[in-house]
Amino acid sequence: MGGRLISTILKEGLDKLANVERLILQPNNREDELRSWLQEHRFQIVAESILEEAGKFYEIIVVEAGEMKLSATDTRFWSFLVQRSQSSLHPKMAKRSC
Repeated sequence: MGGRLISTILKEGLDKLANVERLILQPNNREDELRSWLQEHRFQIVAESILEEAGKFYEIIVVEAGEMKLSATDTRFWSFLVQRSQSSLHPKMAKRSC
């Protein structure tokens, strides 16, 4: 499920999220669209990680209610991940930057 579909599902159920403390999301693509939607709807990313298994990358995004301001670069790559891998980009992000 991609970030666009996750955003649509969250939008359609937005009224049900009022009492939800934390969401753990795993978009397979279009992570930037999900980050934009989260920002617009007052969610903040509190953790994010990329896992690799059998040659496939899985991005995990943990969000809570709150505000965040993302630059275009943050929306695309998320600075939390960039800061964690200061020496080089993660292979998934490197592919995306091309």
